[in-house]
Amino acid sequence: MVIANLLTAGMTLILGLLIKYGKLYGLIAGYNTTSPDERERTDIVGLGTFIGNGMLVVTAILAGGVLLEYWNVIGAAAGSWWGFVFVVLYIAVRAQRFTN
Repeated sequence: MVIANLLTAGMTLILGLLIKYGKLYGLIAGYNTTSPDERERTDIVGLGTFIGNGMLVVTAILAGGVLLEYWNVIGAAAGSWWGFVFVVLYIAVRAQRFTN
């Protein structure tokens, strides 16, 4: 479980940094397949910042689970996946506000 947390945390960290600071908005799921009309109505800078921040929060949750597991908190790594799920669902719902 710890290895899965570390691998996922590394991947979300890289993706979060690429989206937020690298401005690789094509990495946002669904954005690259939207119509040109819908892309014009989307605040992509705000969406990219929001998604990037969300990915960094997910990274912190998973890394925190690994750290707590290292400190012998039983079930911390597995429990961090619940935080992962809730944050990803929150991101998916709240990201809709960036499309007019």
